[in-house]
Order: sequence, then C-alpha cells, then structure tokens
Amino acid sequence: MSRFSLIDDDSRIIIGSCKNIVGLSGDCITEFNHESYHKITLINFVINDAFNEHCMKSKVCITNIDLSITNQKGEQIGAYYFSLKDPVCFQKDGDRDGWIHSELIGTLLSVASKETLEIWDIWREAPPTTKNVWAQLSEEQRKGWLEVIRLKSQPVLAPQEQQNDEYFLDATYVTDSTSFFYALGEAINGPGGYYGFDLNSLQNCFCGGFGAVPPFDLHIKKNNIDCSDESNFVLGADESFYQQLRDIFIANRITIIYS
Repeated sequence: MSRFSLIDDDSRIIIGSCKNIVGLSGDCITEFNHESYHKITLINFVINDAFNEHCMKSKVCITNIDLSITNQKGEQIGAYYFSLKDPVCFQKDGDRDGWIHSELIGTLLSVASKETLEIWDIWREAPPTTKNVWAQLSEEQRKGWLEVIRLKSQPVLAPQEQQNDEYFLDATYVTDSTSFFYALGEAINGPGGYYGFDLNSLQNCFCGGFGAVPPFDLHIKKNNIDCSDESNFVLGADESFYQQLRDIFIANRITIIYS
C-alpha cells in the first residue's frame, strides 16, 4: 500500500506514489560545487496515469514537489515541501517510467524526526478523537506531535470562523509554553487541533484561517487546581512567556476566564 504521493507544486497533479521515502529526516546529504543538498530515495515508486496523460498534452517541467503523506484511504493528511536542485522536464513523447531513478536531489523546507514519522503513522490509521492524547507521549514524541499538527492538511470543510465565541481550554496537563499550545489548539479546533506553536504564530492565527478570530472568550480550567486565582496558572517557571501571552491576549481583545 502506498504511504506517500508526490504532487507537482505548479499543476497540483499527482506525479506518482510510493511505499516509503528515505531521507525525510534530512540526514542524507550530498554536495555539489561546495553546496549541500538533501537526497531522498523513493521506495516502490509508481507513476500516476493522470500525470502521464498531462505530459502527453504538452511539455512539463517540475521544480518543486509536495511529498504528501497519505492515510489508508489515499487521502493527503500532510506534506513536506521539496525543491529540486535542477528542474526536471518531460517532452510530450518522452519516456517517463524511469525519470526519477528512485532518487531526488534538492532541499527540504522542513525535515521529519523519527518521532514525527511515528506520529504520522498513528494518524494514518485515524486522527485523534479525544483531547490530551499528546499528554501520554514522551518529550521527543511531543515535539513530533507539534510538527504533525502544524503540517497536517486542513479538512476541505473547515469550521466556520467565529468572532465573540467561547472556547474551553483543558489545562490539566499544561506545564510549559509548548504544552499550552497543544491544549489551545484543541480548545479552538478539537482533538489534534492547531492554533499556533509560539507567540508569533499565535498572532498569525488571529488574522484568520485557523478556526477562530478575535474577539473571543477563552475559559481555562485545570482539573484538581483552582484556576480562579490566576497565580495558579503560571506555566512552570516560564513567567516571562506567561506575561507576554497575557499582553498579546489583551491587545487582541481575548478575554481569559479562569475557573
């Protein structure tokens, strides 16, 4: 079963699919003229019929590719952007069966750790249906979780963005700034949801496209701890982050309600 597909960034046509991609971790490096590039190897690559037909109509040149991660239904759930070192062009009557030769040289915009790939494998089976799944993961696996929710494909029918709405953040497992963003993403967009990974990306989310735009109310509840006293919700020893977070919320008309 194919676990990845390659999509031409220009035409958005699927070039083909493969069982695995070696080198997504960025550890396969090759040099040309004193410049370093990533090398990825496609395992059991099969070219797509639609791409063949596309090439028969006109000359096609490919410069950038989405290395798409697919679920068991063949649907894209996430992708890594890969820029080829040299464009690959195909003539209308050219041979395309062996054009890739299993290896591609170029630059990965972002790389995937071993833990990230393990999380993708879990999401291939099914995305999370309950909140706080991330809380059971190791520290390294949590980093992989954050990468997955940041890169995962949004559903075609995304939730309609709301103003003046209410959201409820379960802070039971929030101990630092990173885990805060896990919980915030799930408060806004449900299990496995994303709403920023640091203060800069959080402000980008406020601009729209991520399920909620200010102003809105954010209820924070931490089981077994009285959060009605704001001092009980300082994120570990990261008081500087907490103060910056408060300032950003105030500036963007987000009301925090501790309960």
